[in-house]
Amino acid sequence: MLAATFSEIVLKGKNRGAFQRRLVENIEKTTGIKPRIVESWAVIEESNGERREEVRERLKDVLGIDYVYEIEELPLELEKVIERLERERYEGAVKIEVKRSNKKFPLNSLEIAQKIGKRLKEKGVKIDLKKPAKKIFVQVMKDKIYLSLNREKGWGGLPVGSSGRILSLLSGGIDSPVASWMMMRRGCAVDFLHVFEQEGDKIERIIKILKRYHPLTITLYKAPYSEFYKHTFSMDARYELVVFRRFILKLASRLPYKAVVTGDSLGQVASQTLENLAVTDQASEKVVFRPLIGMNKKDIIELSKKLGLYETSIEPYKDCCSLVAHKRPITKAKIEKVKEIEEEIGVEKIVERTLKRIKKIKI
Repeated sequence: MLAATFSEIVLKGKNRGAFQRRLVENIEKTTGIKPRIVESWAVIEESNGERREEVRERLKDVLGIDYVYEIEELPLELEKVIERLERERYEGAVKIEVKRSNKKFPLNSLEIAQKIGKRLKEKGVKIDLKKPAKKIFVQVMKDKIYLSLNREKGWGGLPVGSSGRILSLLSGGIDSPVASWMMMRRGCAVDFLHVFEQEGDKIERIIKILKRYHPLTITLYKAPYSEFYKHTFSMDARYELVVFRRFILKLASRLPYKAVVTGDSLGQVASQTLENLAVTDQASEKVVFRPLIGMNKKDIIELSKKLGLYETSIEPYKDCCSLVAHKRPITKAKIEKVKEIEEEIGVEKIVERTLKRIKKIKI
């Protein structure tokens, strides 16, 4: 059998049930198998056979899961556990890790580990607590013991959908997909707004990669850049990117979400200075999340690679932010100047016209 642990959900007190139900739903949507909850474990009973490896890989991408174990259910008898471990073949030293949720069990965790270790040493197995070749996991439950010789790390966090639904401002670059994933890991279901200059399938392919971690339906809003572009020639080019980013936030504010997420990282580019971010945020009627704000580019790229996003994110693409980029953009925008430009170009009418041309795609 396979089983998964979910430590952060366990800490949710009276709300734990709602988080667990969401996790169960997400596991079922992702693997096709409904788990049963046993204390703080989600157990996949039907995962034996040909599909086991596929289910194991899919489970590791279910946000909210800390670890995926291959487990054996044994009676609440330590001798049965020891007999099972004595039959195993070991290559190198081992470490025994014991957790005991059943406080009525006559031995505590340390005593259990010591007893198992002593018997294994008598069979010639080397015990090494610092650099073992293999770990043995023993979980003493209320009426059974789980034994595992194989554990793989998940992403942790909270199950997607447990923290509401937000809107991500998705570009064609590296940062915003990673920022979107980070909000998914905090339990948010995420929809996307993309302002495009030319039609293409890159954005949809990025979202389909993110779907590995997001079992719920995703809505993509595709908004044409053309209405804004018509007015770029009449404005101060140094302010163009700040005005454009405010335009996108105004657009997002008209869509039915309580919050938006962006891929901004403080100081990474000229538009992401403290002053420019402050001016940009004044255009939003919604909460703006920036989960990458304290990360550097190297760390963001590394995470993008781990998530399987990087190769698609770096494909050539006419990103609207790059189209409005100036060689020497303003780094300390003044709100008075920005509002003056917006009034001159009639930004509210541009937003209205763009909204009418938005396409909605379900993914």
